[in-house]
Amino acid sequence: MSFYTLHDCPIFGVHLNIPGEKVPLDGVVISGESEVDESLITGESRPVMKTSGSRIIGGSMNLYGTLIFEVTATGKETVLSGIIKAVEDAQNKKPHIQRLADRIVGVFVPAVLIISALTVAFYLLNGAPVQRALMTGISVLVIACPCSLGLATPLSVLMFTTMASSKGVLIKGGDVIENASRLTGVIFDKTGTITIGRPVLKEVVVLDNNINKEHVISLAASIERLSEHSIGHAITEAAKGLELFNVSEFRATTGKGVEGTLDGKRIFIGNRIFMNENNSGVTSLNEDILQFERNGDTVVYMAWDKTVRAVFIISDIIRSEALEAVDKLKGMDLETFIISGDNKTTTDSIALAVGINNAISEALPVNKKEVIEDIQNRGGNVLMAGDGINDAPALTEASVGMAMGRGTDIAMESADAVLVRNDLKSLEFFIQLSPQGQWQQALSL
Repeated sequence: MSFYTLHDCPIFGVHLNIPGEKVPLDGVVISGESEVDESLITGESRPVMKTSGSRIIGGSMNLYGTLIFEVTATGKETVLSGIIKAVEDAQNKKPHIQRLADRIVGVFVPAVLIISALTVAFYLLNGAPVQRALMTGISVLVIACPCSLGLATPLSVLMFTTMASSKGVLIKGGDVIENASRLTGVIFDKTGTITIGRPVLKEVVVLDNNINKEHVISLAASIERLSEHSIGHAITEAAKGLELFNVSEFRATTGKGVEGTLDGKRIFIGNRIFMNENNSGVTSLNEDILQFERNGDTVVYMAWDKTVRAVFIISDIIRSEALEAVDKLKGMDLETFIISGDNKTTTDSIALAVGINNAISEALPVNKKEVIEDIQNRGGNVLMAGDGINDAPALTEASVGMAMGRGTDIAMESADAVLVRNDLKSLEFFIQLSPQGQWQQALSL
């Protein structure tokens, strides 16, 4: 990591960050342009464009350009430090039932010990042999101890965890069972939980009747394979098994698109701005394509000879089992939510597609935690399902935190349980194992 001090830069607190490096501290960009991967903080798979005046977050990854930025926060004042503190605060909170148990044990155990000691003293003072006095005192102690509960509880926990693990759900403790029995709702993170967490080529719209879809993908992948952008990777991935061609004079324009010469044609692939800058306007496109943009998909245009020839729809696609999983949870009278750091259009679109009525967008990690706090302060109990570092505070705060098996280490560490198979349908099985689920099943018979 390049980390420039006062001696390296003419302005105090100014740092230079080059492509491929992590941003060391929070700050504001002074000059330069680049795309930054902020998935560490927001969980969103798409890079974010940064120009002069943009805020930049420590821990994010600078992808393509050089940025000069002024530090605005250090140490415990950074966004990442705030997430760490939120996780620690949530982990230090004891659930209500645990606080109640601690108070009961604090009174019950000393009381039993005192009564047992008084029993021994009473028998000794009345002339009983020491052996009889001790045996009587021990009898009081043993009878007062709930042995059957002590034996039954570990056995119940063992059965629950064994059955859950058979369906790919790893449970970290017995308190998870109790908390699962009181659930009133389930909150899903969007990226990596409801969706697969990486951009893929969802659809190709060919506007030139003289070429077919496979050829368009081959042409685009031939150029995009020279790019390091995640959108380029999505197109290249879709071209596996297709013939690729040699490209000359490749050039990438940060935040806009790429271009290259192929068979004597200069081909441009990028966003609307890139098309307009290269005299390949997109004003005459049909309503279907415009609808993709309104739905929050990434729309990439491909043009040559000043004409748009094809449109690529890039999206973070929804998990195949998500709709069924949400439907089953709603059938258990559980309220469902989706919460994301992404924009409102994209979040609402994903929520609608899987049947979730409550959608919260543009939420930072601490905001996710605050949403759960608000619900639980109003008497609700929620399960939070997430996969990223940005979900860690919410996973810890929720009555039950459920991490995806392919999630980050800190997410799995903060959660109460892990979906090893990344199958959202396992949530229904997990909840039905709880006492509440068993009772609901009994009522339905």
